Amino acid sequence: MRKAFTLAEVLIVLAVIGVIAALTIPTLMAKWREQATVVQVKKVYSILNQAYGRIIAASGEDAIFQILNGTADQSIEGAQKLASAFSRYMVTAQANSVFELYEGIDLTGASMQIGANHEVIYLRDGTAVLFVAENATCNCSWGTGAYANVCAQIDVFLEPSKAPHYGINAFTFYLTQDGVIPMGGKGNERSYENGYCSKNGGSWPNGFGCAAWIIENGNMDYPD
Repeated sequence: MRKAFTLAEVLIVLAVIGVIAALTIPTLMAKWREQATVVQVKKVYSILNQAYGRIIAASGEDAIFQILNGTADQSIEGAQKLASAFSRYMVTAQANSVFELYEGIDLTGASMQIGANHEVIYLRDGTAVLFVAENATCNCSWGTGAYANVCAQIDVFLEPSKAPHYGINAFTFYLTQDGVIPMGGKGNERSYENGYCSKNGGSWPNGFGCAAWIIENGNMDYPD
């Protein structure tokens, strides 16, 4: 009666286990990282809307108009005022600072330079939240519905020590009269349906519409 495996049999089993691990672990790790990103994007989205709600509760329905009153379109002054207002209701780790110009990467990996007067605040987990004031009267139109009344753009960098890779570690939202909404949703000129979140190339800036995809679908299985 056989009592044990031979050394050769043990080595074969270990080799098979090694092959299976080599094939499955990278996939599992990628899925884990994707889910962590989805959770983080949704968390920041919630934090921004909670802060917006508290601003409105404290100062009234026209609070954003009051904050931006007298500022020029896309001015650093407007961005600073918005960042200051939001930071009062967000747990931050660092004082506000200015981002004037940065080089990013679109969803397909192509380089793109984006320049604007951004004011940035950092959350406790290291996430950078950048504000750029679009229009003091919140009538900057990027589509229909809520997208027709944009006050500001908010960029979220999950890994600010790295180049912002839109759709991967960088995601974009709008501040509107009705709250914070993800860029790329239905009615937005930069919707993922219009190619602004396409894995195989789409409309420039590709990746800007991925925030809406994540909020709506809960994954990063972006369309082709």
